[in-house]
Amino acid sequence: MAKVKTVDRDVCKMLREELNPILAKFGARYGLRAEAQNASFTSGQVTFKVSFATLTTGGDVLTKDAESFKQLAQFFGLKPTDLFKVFTHGKEEFKITGLKPRSDRFPVLGERVRDGKGFKFPADTVKLSLKS
Repeated sequence: MAKVKTVDRDVCKMLREELNPILAKFGARYGLRAEAQNASFTSGQVTFKVSFATLTTGGDVLTKDAESFKQLAQFFGLKPTDLFKVFTHGKEEFKITGLKPRSDRFPVLGERVRDGKGFKFPADTVKLSLKS
């Protein structure tokens, strides 16, 4: 592999893709999920935010947003036990992963079951989907 001469968005992406499997293995030693997240960079340096999160017995990640969901779900018409439940929206299945209580329109966080991509939802949409 060629040496990096300057840091840009593509280099950050490449580094994150190689770094995350290493961090995952390291985190697994301690029963944690570890991953490189946002990065800031100049032409000569990149700094990644690295997160470590505990896991539930089902293997779900207890992030800050998941903790917020457990604490504040009832204020959005949901139950704390709805965290990590799967619901259908359109023709896709999503798993509830957290809550951003300061978000007026889309406070409920979820990930698409088939690929793990993150999405935001209105609380009423999720509440209705869970009832059906």
